[in-house]
Amino acid sequence: MEILTTIYVALIEAMKSFVPVGARRTGENSFLIVESKLYDPDDNSSLFEFIPGDTVEVQRQFRKNHMGLNEEVLVATRLLNSKVQGRNLYTLMFLISDQNQILSASQLVQYETEIRELRKNV
Repeated sequence: MEILTTIYVALIEAMKSFVPVGARRTGENSFLIVESKLYDPDDNSSLFEFIPGDTVEVQRQFRKNHMGLNEEVLVATRLLNSKVQGRNLYTLMFLISDQNQILSASQLVQYETEIRELRKNV
């Protein structure tokens, strides 16, 4: 049985938090996310910044654990590659939902196809 490394990804439900996922190391600071017990591809009420099938860059950060103590963890910070079909649409939904993000003009152009798809479904 393969041993996975736990890394943390941002999750937006009512607020932004970070949750553990299982990942396989692919480089010095990169991991392929292979599992998440919380991720449900059909549930848009919980949006993960990175999902199973994504290869991400990680950074070491200090986070408070469930006991309120600081611990050093690996946090996914940037998408490097994805095997997930429709990934751009998912990224756009995350960015729109993240209250700390303001979409720039270049991002609006980058996601033009996905924005049109969303508008068709409204």
